[in-house]
Amino acid sequence: MTAAILRSLRDVRFADAADVGGKAASLGELLASGFAVPDGFVLTSGAIDMPAAARESLLREGARDLGGGTFAVRSSGISEDGAEQSFAGMYESVLDVPAEGVAAAADRVLASAHDVRVAQYGQAPGGGIAVIVQHMVAPTAAGVALTADPINGDRHFVVVAAVRGTADRLVSGSALGDEWVVRDGTATARRRPEHSIDQRQAAQIAAAARRIADGRGSPQDIEWAIDAGGALWIVQARPMTALPPDVSWESSAPGTFTRALRFGEWISEPVTPLFESWLLSAMEDGLHQQLRTWIGQHAPRPHHVVVNGWYFYSLNWLSPGAMARSMPGILWH
Repeated sequence: MTAAILRSLRDVRFADAADVGGKAASLGELLASGFAVPDGFVLTSGAIDMPAAARESLLREGARDLGGGTFAVRSSGISEDGAEQSFAGMYESVLDVPAEGVAAAADRVLASAHDVRVAQYGQAPGGGIAVIVQHMVAPTAAGVALTADPINGDRHFVVVAAVRGTADRLVSGSALGDEWVVRDGTATARRRPEHSIDQRQAAQIAAAARRIADGRGSPQDIEWAIDAGGALWIVQARPMTALPPDVSWESSAPGTFTRALRFGEWISEPVTPLFESWLLSAMEDGLHQQLRTWIGQHAPRPHHVVVNGWYFYSLNWLSPGAMARSMPGILWH
């Protein structure tokens, strides 16, 4: 029974999520991939029906096997941290728990599932909950890293938020926290009210978060902590939900383009492919033929690009090469 009810995080994978919950399964996968995750075990979902005394005995045994120090006792809902919905923060977590308090902390976590079941859903999401017990990291800084911009969905950025100490103040909203934006390994501070991490640490956190997201094939919401020795720990990873689609605003042609000139001045909405290919291109061809006739200007193609449905007029006729080609005709006129 012990082997079935109490499982080391190192031994669980996504395939075990029905027993250990999404959070524990995710942590097990991170450990298997070589990421630094605090060691621990999971009390599987079947333990909620055990007698309290039997459950307490198992937890005492598991905490003893982990060794000394304090522990983080956390929920792992069966439907938690999924790709469609995360239920993040729904259940209770208890931090800095001494070994003798692990059983009582686990009871609090299990009771929080009952409260959710009664108050909100009629039953807990997914119908069950497991409990994670891990060595507690004593962080000098902690926070989250999002591997896509949560506002516009840009996957090129990692947004790192951080506070001093544990991340409780950040996730509860009681502290604004520092915020860094990292792209291509370069970290830029948006704000630093706490000065909790430096540029090098922000880049390090972003790099680890990006490796997790690349391995899982989707943008991730990462919780992390840095201890007094400077070691980076990953304490949670889940898919980002309700994220805007991945949109690129890269031009399909080299050069400079603008919406503020020529047809861009009166096209105030996205254009349809039919309008762009049937009428807009013909209108531009006619316009540039007239410009050659009137003033001798030669404008290189393409005369415009359409990016995500929006029209942008080409300014490439202002390039030195294009101006040199046009100048004799312009001077003659």
